[in-house]
Amino acid sequence: MATNLIPALDPAPIPGPVWLFHLLWVVTFLLHMLFVNVVLGGSILAAFAGNGRRELQSFFVNANSWAISFAITFGIAPLLFVQVLYGRFFYTATI
Repeated sequence: MATNLIPALDPAPIPGPVWLFHLLWVVTFLLHMLFVNVVLGGSILAAFAGNGRRELQSFFVNANSWAISFAITFGIAPLLFVQVLYGRFFYTATI
């Protein structure tokens, strides 16, 4: 009965070597985490910079506008690689 919990294997094979998809998965996730840290750290530093450091606050606020976009964009690619590698065990609509 437990075998019914795992879907059947997809008939289409992985469109490349498995090591390449693992490498791209790790690289894109690291890029995603880099931009998430820029957003989180920049927000905290801008909030606690103080009133005397308006240039620093302005820099972090302006950096957040593009860093949020990059964090979202680079967050999609790791999900796609997980779907290719572990499609039987991972359902992306649940996120």
